[in-house]
Parts: sequence; structure tokens; C-alpha cells
Amino acid sequence: MTNQTSNQTRTLREVADGFKLLKTTYGSSKFSFLVANEAAPKVAVMMHGVTGNKLDMAAMAEAAVKLGYAVYMPDLPGHGDAPELFVTEFDQLGRWFNECVLSIGRIPEVVMGHSYGSAICYNYAQQGFLPESTRLVMGCPTPTIAWSTRILGPITGMFPGPIITRLYNTKLAIDVRVNYLSQVNSLQSRQWMFESEYHKVPFIDMRIGNYLGMLIQTDNPFRGPRISEDIQKRTTVVLGLKDNVVTPKAAGYLRSILPHARFGELTDAGHILHFEAPIEAVSYLDHKGVDVNMRSVVVK
Repeated sequence: MTNQTSNQTRTLREVADGFKLLKTTYGSSKFSFLVANEAAPKVAVMMHGVTGNKLDMAAMAEAAVKLGYAVYMPDLPGHGDAPELFVTEFDQLGRWFNECVLSIGRIPEVVMGHSYGSAICYNYAQQGFLPESTRLVMGCPTPTIAWSTRILGPITGMFPGPIITRLYNTKLAIDVRVNYLSQVNSLQSRQWMFESEYHKVPFIDMRIGNYLGMLIQTDNPFRGPRISEDIQKRTTVVLGLKDNVVTPKAAGYLRSILPHARFGELTDAGHILHFEAPIEAVSYLDHKGVDVNMRSVVVK
């Protein structure tokens, strides 16, 4: 993978060259994955965030392959080419993720979520689905959401789905999102952000994104029952200290509900760890135990 000191860049599609498209079923549910290094003996499942898609996880997957993992990257319901799932409570997403993992037919060594994907992985563990030998890694969880993010749902909800989707996909809207979210002075990171935005234009449906965004505000799993001490000891939370999607209280709240978990802080990264610091974030896949003082610095 190209690090942030290099003048050379690669597209996400180039990073994912050779990855396999895998479609599975479990019961009546259908799932779509990108898979890297499928024959490896240990498995990592990586869950992207709302309005993203499985290609977003490509750079993290490449870093995980170098650590010896087979990596499975599913699409969220209604994202990429995964079927839409009508949900009325967040627990349904945790159950969906459990079926998604079971459809692989392998017990993962680690499940890793980013942003909304972290909330799904947390709920998956909260409901007791996390296997006893599996670790949980959550990148930039969202227990408290910044006002700038909270207001988008109600505003966009005022317009019909096709209209707001067209507005969401305009060049101006994409430029604003990338410039707002980008917290690292990295040509590669910004290139990946733009590529991700334009890649999803043919299939993004903001009706689904808005609905899921509102759901985490009304039924946030981090505000529900706490996971057990045993699971916490197998949990690592990776924070970008320049994260502007959550409120400043998010990190403190996470530490209060996860006193036995391990916390890593990426000092120069924001909310988009999978583009801004994929190697550094993935380095936490193998971490075990408790070390709340651990800090990591993103290489510039």
C-alpha cells in the first residue's frame, strides 16, 4: 500500500484488483461481499458505514492481508448491490449482521466496523452473537453525533428520495462532503474519498441512508445495554482525534461504557479512518488486552 509520504497514488479499484466478489445466502437473506486472500487461515470481517459500500474497505483489507487475514467486506443492506432491508429497530441490523457472518461459513478471528458499521458490530456483540473466540474492533463509533450531521436527515427528508439523491450526487455536494470530512493532508486519502463518492452514484439511494441515519439517533445501540466484561476485554476502539462527525463527548462516553476495552487514538486522523489511516487502524486487529493509554500517530 502507498503510504502518505509517497507521491504515487492508487485507486481503490487498483487496490482491490484480484479481490473476489462473493454472494451468499443464509435462510432467506442475501449478502454481497468483496473477499481478499480467501484461503488464509484466519478471518476478518470488515463492515463499512452508512452511504458507503464494500469497496471503501479495500485499503484496510490490503493491510489486513499483510497480517495474514482472509478479509470479508459485506455491503450494508440497500448499499452497493445488497438488497434493501426494512428495519424498525437497531437490533434487526445486529441480527442481519449475524446472518451475514454465518453465511461465510467460517468463525472470524475479528469483526471490525467503521462508523455506522461499528454500531452494527457493537449491537451484534450486545445481542450475544459474537463468538467466544472473536475480537471486536470499532473504528470511530458514533454514540453522540455532531449537530452538523444530525440536521442533515431532517433537511433531506423534506425532499422526495429521487430529488435528494440527485442533489447528493452533484459535484458541489461531493466537494463539500470531501472537504468537510477530510482531516489529513494526503493526496491519496482525498483521491480515495472522491473515488468512493463517484463510485456509488449509480446505486446510492439517500432515502435508505437518511432512514438509517435517523434510526441510530432514535435507537442508538451505544445507549443500550452494555456488553459484558469478557467481550470488553476482547474489544478495541480506534478513534480519530480530529473526528468531526461525532461530538467531543463521544470518546469520554465510550470509555465510560467500555472500561475494560482497549483504546487507540490516531492523532492526525478524522472520521474516515479507512481512507486517512488504513494501515494504522488495521494494526489494531491483532491487539489484545487492556491499554487505555495507547496512542498512535498517523504517518504524514
